[in-house]
Amino acid sequence: IVWDEIVGMYLTLRVAPVSVVGFVLAFVLFRIMEIVKPWPIRDVDHRLGGVVGIMLDDLVAALYAAILLGLYRWLMN
Repeated sequence: IVWDEIVGMYLTLRVAPVSVVGFVLAFVLFRIMEIVKPWPIRDVDHRLGGVVGIMLDDLVAALYAAILLGLYRWLMN
């Protein structure tokens, strides 16, 4: 079990609209942020390193995805 992935997805889904589209969008945005690692995600991972860096980079990726989902929800209202 990869706990950082579970926690990151959970945090992202907390902001997602409760619909199939919302859940898919949450998954896609989280994965994009985790793969692309925009600033400061990459810096967190490299500077801290080890278990802490690995866990925190997913949390920051979840934060980015959650912000984008919040923007999506705001624009859709």
